[in-house]
Amino acid sequence: MPLANRATTTVKPTIHGAPCSIGKYYRDNLDDHAELAELNSLLYDEGKDAGQVWNELDANGITVARSTINKHRGGNCRCFTIDKDVCCPGCKRDFDHCVCGGKA
Repeated sequence: MPLANRATTTVKPTIHGAPCSIGKYYRDNLDDHAELAELNSLLYDEGKDAGQVWNELDANGITVARSTINKHRGGNCRCFTIDKDVCCPGCKRDFDHCVCGGKA
């Protein structure tokens, strides 16, 4: 594409790697509200560290990157910069289980 056409042509940038593996699991299970509620509880309510969360997910056959758990919990992963339509930026849970009112 000639540089002169860049100002008038809208090209959507390629997004590499979005969302994180936790966000991907949320996205893949949007219709399973009980599963997402259980994931939210495991991530945010049970007081488990990232290793304990990863061990429990792995024992249940759920593959996520161990390093992503705390990034997602803190809102520092791709889910909150690129993939904003699944996870609430306030409480970090999926929007159907938002507890802070950030869905509004």
